[in-house]
Amino acid sequence: MRGVEAAGSATGEAVCDAFDTTRRRVIGTWWSLYKPEWGERAGMFLDPNWRGPAYQTCVNLGRVCGAFEINRRRLSLSFNHHAEAAGIADESEADALLDWCEEPIRLGSKPIRTGPAGAAIARGG
Repeated sequence: MRGVEAAGSATGEAVCDAFDTTRRRVIGTWWSLYKPEWGERAGMFLDPNWRGPAYQTCVNLGRVCGAFEINRRRLSLSFNHHAEAAGIADESEADALLDWCEEPIRLGSKPIRTGPAGAAIARGG
């Protein structure tokens, strides 16, 4: 029975992670595409009926989603992978990092901050 409980727990965690990544992508895409009149967007957050995420959370999610058009996003990778790669100014370098992250993991998880072939990631602005 322990194996079933462990599998159920692992599956539950995977579902929660996938839901969280999807939620972040939806909010970030909405933020990066929604271009209201000046001040209108900030007004939503002042409304006492607002039940969404905080303003800065939306800004951060929008920055990541804005850095990766939908066709460049990797569904097999978490939102955090994209957030790390979003700081790389050169699109081809960011894509190379995401390609590397998608490679099969042979010995545990690969730390994203070391980059391909163990090279340090240069953070661009």
